[in-house]
Parts: sequence; C-alpha cells; structure tokens
Amino acid sequence: MLFMKYQSFIKAVVTFVTANLPRDYFITVYPVRKNNNYIRDAFVVRGGNNSPAVYVMPYYRRYKAGVSLSQIQMEITEIFRQVCNSTKGLWNPLFCYDHIKGHLALQLVNYEENKIWLTSVPHRHFLDMAIIYYIAISYPDNQWGNIVVTKQIQQMWKQTEAELYDCAKRNTPQILPPVVSNLFDVVNYLQELDQMEAFSLTDEIRKNKNNCRDMYFISNKANYYGAVYLCYLGIWKKLAEQVHSDLAVTALSVHELVAVPFQKYGRWEIFQEIAERTYVTIPKPNERLSPSVYCFSRKTGKFSIIGGTKKGYEIWEE
Repeated sequence: MLFMKYQSFIKAVVTFVTANLPRDYFITVYPVRKNNNYIRDAFVVRGGNNSPAVYVMPYYRRYKAGVSLSQIQMEITEIFRQVCNSTKGLWNPLFCYDHIKGHLALQLVNYEENKIWLTSVPHRHFLDMAIIYYIAISYPDNQWGNIVVTKQIQQMWKQTEAELYDCAKRNTPQILPPVVSNLFDVVNYLQELDQMEAFSLTDEIRKNKNNCRDMYFISNKANYYGAVYLCYLGIWKKLAEQVHSDLAVTALSVHELVAVPFQKYGRWEIFQEIAERTYVTIPKPNERLSPSVYCFSRKTGKFSIIGGTKKGYEIWEE
C-alpha cells in the first residue's frame, strides 16, 4: 500500500479541514517548542483568538498504520469545529479552570536542557529535574496529547504554582494510573505483539531479555510521561519491601523507568554506566529525561542521586 509523504499528508488535512470550517476560519501548521528544545509541527486554527495545538505526527503515524485519511480528517475537523463554535473564537474550556482542573497532570523534564524554557512555565525542582504541569487530552486508540501549562495560562486561571502542583499530583494517578511490571514479562509481551519500537528499550535489553528477570518496568497504562512516577513515594516503598532491597532507578525516557534491586548487583557504578549509555542512545531527543541513577533507600524512604553532590532529596508523602 502506498502512503502519502509527510508534507502531502499535511496539505491534504489542511485543505479538507479548512473547507469544512466556518467562513473566515482556516488551519495552518505551526512549529511548537517541546521538551529538550525539540520542535514539533502542530495544526492550529486561525481566525479566532486562541487555538489548541493538534500535533501532526501522532496522526501521521496512525495514517501509516492503516487508519484512513478520511477518518483522520474528520477527527481533526471535529476538534477545530469546537474551537470555532466557541464564543468569540475562544476555546472556552481551556480558560475555565474549574472545567479543566480535572485534566491537570504532572510531567518530569530535564532541568539543564530546559533551563531557559522553564522560565516561561510554572515548575518546581525535583532531584536534578523539574516538574511541570500539562492538560491531558485523550484521543482514540489509547493515544494521548497534552497542552503544557504556561505562565500565561496560569495567570488566566489565577492559580499559584503550589495550587497547580497539589491538583496535578492528585489527578495524575487517576488519569494515567501507574503500572509496575517485571521487565522480562514486558519484553516478552512486546515481542509477541511485534511492538518493541513503541517503548524506549535499549538494544541491550532487547537482545538480553533473560538479564531482565530482576528488573522492574514502571510507567502507566498508556506509556505516556510515565517517568513522573519517580515522584510518588508509595510506589517505591512497596517495591523495595517486595524485593527486600534498596533500589537503583533510571529513566529509559520521559515515559518509562527501570528499577533494579541493589543487593542483586552490589555496585552503583554498573547502574551509572547503563543510565548514561541509555540516555545518549534514546532515538528521540525530546524523550530524553536524565542520565542519572537514583537510589531509593528503604531505611530513609528518600531518593538520592548516585554519584551526585547533593543527597537525600525529599519527595512528597502520598
């Protein structure tokens, strides 16, 4: 089956959606800056005052996977019709905090890579990373999108950073519940479905799955920004008690974490080498989170950075 090239796909969507919007409205493609200075193309509507960004690539991937172009065109048209039909072109739900607060969630990003960008979004430090806030948007087929909460949106909502934090902290496990699995079982399952590319697993893990029997995979039901569960203390307390060991935890990407019982290996240097190698080999730069290894101590109930100069970072009680 022949598929349209990326630019032809964009042109077909823009032409169709614009033809089916109210008069004086049209859509265009706009580059949106994301995590780690990564730029993503997004469809936005022009003619109103504000618009959500509908990212092109998830739809293009669905198209390449066999979803018809007409179905994708209709889905995007429906999204933007809601925008156009809102009063004065505003996407009203976005600016009504009471309406949107149930969709707020937490995300972890690399602090150093995003230091300049973080000045424009409400955030707080966590270990050597930063916590930011986003509006979670669900799409068909367990696909997810997001709108990052900027300081401009925060001002419209009249919410403090602490209020956003408390709300998103409560919501995240409800919107995208955490999943803790044995990594060996995860690799077997993905191989059976031929979906290994859907997860940020290194070649070493793919080729040597028998070495994964003592490793644990932490994410959420959609494998979407699941690394944020590094922040949830209860998960690590339970897992550490289950394996009777302190834990070495590293991020495969912004979506996934891997935890290993320290007592099984005995040297932190092994984990540091794996973490650094994983970080630089992640194929999508915007999905890199951290090259660090984090130690969860059963005794203190806290995380520290392996090899770092700062120890014993507090994380919240659930």
